[in-house]
Amino acid sequence: MASTRRAATGILVAILAGGTVTCWLLRVSRNRSDDAKEALGRNSESARTDSFVDQKILKDALALEAQRNQLDQTVWAPELTAQKHEDVFVRLWDALRASADPIELLKNFEFGAMTLGALGQVEILEHHVTSARLGAPARHLMPPGWRSLLAQLQNQGYRIENSEWRHVEFHPATNAAASSVFAVTLHGKNQQPPEQFVVRGQFKVIWRQSPNPADEPYPERIEASALELLRRRGEPAFEWALAREIKPE
Repeated sequence: MASTRRAATGILVAILAGGTVTCWLLRVSRNRSDDAKEALGRNSESARTDSFVDQKILKDALALEAQRNQLDQTVWAPELTAQKHEDVFVRLWDALRASADPIELLKNFEFGAMTLGALGQVEILEHHVTSARLGAPARHLMPPGWRSLLAQLQNQGYRIENSEWRHVEFHPATNAAASSVFAVTLHGKNQQPPEQFVVRGQFKVIWRQSPNPADEPYPERIEASALELLRRRGEPAFEWALAREIKPE
């Protein structure tokens, strides 16, 4: 009997222990399930918030782009048009700076026609410098004539050392074609005989009229009659003492 009671007692204890463990596991599982549901809810709410923020940023960006496009077509339209025409000679300037023979590059510059002013009376300045200004248009050149003129200067030994080009005026097309005024300075020299020269002043560009505003501007006519030629014969008054590239540390 005692043995039977001990066995029954052991079975009862085992059942109670098993029930306790089962209840604990169910409670833990329920707690984990509740935590998972809560985390999922937080993630869903965060996702909805992020989506709302992303949509707002996208909407604001599209609104800014539309505003910019409207300003480009209205307020900034004249400035953008002027810049587009300026770029024709800015690209030429960049190419001249990188070229080993700028005169050769100028031969290939595309334009319709050019008028050059007649060289006026020579004036003697200080330090053996002479000055002569171009007057009214006297010589009309097409691209082949322009290339021939530059070839003659090359054969005589003239070289361009550096140049500077600035867009100082732009007049958009109305009843007439668009036009620009550029300021230019060319520094050059000749070895035989020794000579240094500067060409400076302004020239006018009449742009080709095109029915398509997206077309690249093309210089239909160049009028060079407001230029000055400065010359000094003999060896340069100054020589390079040091030429070194200084790079920041």
